[in-house]
Amino acid sequence: MSPELDKKLCNKYPELFRDRFGDVTRTAMCWGFQCGNGWYSLIESICEFLMVDVNRLKFRLESDYYSEKAKEEIKLKLIEATKKIPVVVQVKEKFGGLRFYAVGVSEEQIQYIGFVEGFSFRVCEECGAMKDTTVYNIDWVRTLCPFHADEQYGSEAASEYRNRV
Repeated sequence: MSPELDKKLCNKYPELFRDRFGDVTRTAMCWGFQCGNGWYSLIESICEFLMVDVNRLKFRLESDYYSEKAKEEIKLKLIEATKKIPVVVQVKEKFGGLRFYAVGVSEEQIQYIGFVEGFSFRVCEECGAMKDTTVYNIDWVRTLCPFHADEQYGSEAASEYRNRV
């Protein structure tokens, strides 16, 4: 992933990526996001889901709807929710699909991550296109749209695709 998108994710979700530059013995995030730019929106979707409870409480605190007493209760809930924010330890491409590993995730969060990882096989990892995207197994397994497959593999990609249809 480009340094710009890497920085954008880390700035938007500092709690999740608090070990982004951590020691290699604790996290693989020290190597950054090991995938193409096309999966940025998928990764952002997972991050939003992981932060939904905290963001909901922050929104309630900023609202004028709640009384001061209610806001005190919300603050306490926010403190507890903040303690439960997972830590992302690796984001990468493997066998043509997105892999998103985090510590401290709930069962519901695990299921959502799995759903998005499965969906990544239909999204070009270079540009995010979903039309005619295919998993190519030519020297390295990659999920690509026709344009990037041709750019990456040339005529070999076209014959690989024809052999599958």
